[in-house]
Amino acid sequence: MGPTVLPTTSTSSSRRGLHTSMPSANSSWQSSFSRTSSSALRSMDFEYAIWQAVNLCIKPKKVFKDAALHKQTSNQWARTDKAFYTLQIGFLMAAVVAYCVAFQEYSLLEMLHLVLEAVLLHYIGTGLLLSTIGWFVANNYLRSRVLPHGVEQRVEFMYAVDVHCNAFVPLFMLLYVGQYVLLPVLLGKGWISAVLSNTLFAVACLAYHHHTFLGYSTLPFLGQTRVFLFPLFGIILAAVLCTITGVNLSRAVLGLYF
Repeated sequence: MGPTVLPTTSTSSSRRGLHTSMPSANSSWQSSFSRTSSSALRSMDFEYAIWQAVNLCIKPKKVFKDAALHKQTSNQWARTDKAFYTLQIGFLMAAVVAYCVAFQEYSLLEMLHLVLEAVLLHYIGTGLLLSTIGWFVANNYLRSRVLPHGVEQRVEFMYAVDVHCNAFVPLFMLLYVGQYVLLPVLLGKGWISAVLSNTLFAVACLAYHHHTFLGYSTLPFLGQTRVFLFPLFGIILAAVLCTITGVNLSRAVLGLYF
């Protein structure tokens, strides 16, 4: 009886088949990720986010009143569209890059590190901390109004985040954009530069706390929201003391990074 010939499969052929299938899988994953990202961006209303950002600088009460209408239509005070946060992060990253280019002291890798620090630490980290403080104070000490229907209401944490992000807009326009434009003046060593710089910082912080007050006072079940205006006196006092002692806040703050 002659030898039985068994069917064989070429190992090299199977390996070639395996390798040729891998690019297809990677391509499929990348295509899926691209479609998901594109769909997420298309679902965001950037036009409305820009409208909010502009009005937060010129007519802030209009934006906070809009939150009351949002509550009636979606049964929550907080934003449901993430375009506003995305827009803020994008502008913040652009501002940090602009400062790095202006001072010309950072490599590409160092610039990336500073951008991540600004977004993760200053924007998200500090934002979550301030939002938590406002949320805690509002829920534990300011819920004094009893509504006619008698249903207990609490401040949503994401609404507290919204209040912070809204208040961040005028601060960003003054301390990132305005300061950038006035850098040659503000970084001077004279008394006038110190006065202008400290005034800019004071106005930015005053605007932040004023917008915070507007955000919480919009909620009908909160009382004594003027507590969010108490830091205004400390801000003015600090600005005056810095000016008297010759401290230039622009030089001091920017000196930490550049």
